[in-house]
Amino acid sequence: GHHVYAPVRPSSRRTAFLPEHRNLVRLEADMDDIALLCGMDLVANGVSDPDSVDKAWKLGTGAPRGPFEIIDVVGITTAYNIIQQYQKVPGLISPLLKKMMMPYNFKGISAMLKKYIDEGKLGRTSGEGFYKYSEDQRV
Repeated sequence: GHHVYAPVRPSSRRTAFLPEHRNLVRLEADMDDIALLCGMDLVANGVSDPDSVDKAWKLGTGAPRGPFEIIDVVGITTAYNIIQQYQKVPGLISPLLKKMMMPYNFKGISAMLKKYIDEGKLGRTSGEGFYKYSEDQRV
């Protein structure tokens, strides 16, 4: 089926508290999060590839980095952990956030990120993530 992504104002912030954690985890869904989720969703569902998503994103927004370039900088393990948190958002506590997260294929995104982690492709620091790096520069 087709996913419809609702535009979110850059200033909009959503906060959710996950009671099953000792420390309260704050989730912020802003434009960057939505871009990253949309990008990962497109690739996880086989609709596109990281390079095409990044090129389109940079062309469309004028941003210096695309979603997958950002993930490589942040680290794929970090992205994977964030996706795990998104999957645990309880619907009763934050119906709006749950609704916002509904269209995304989190299982597919998790599996995709886990594959990179298992292969030791952790992002820029490990020399390879979605892209290859040499002395911290993209090859």
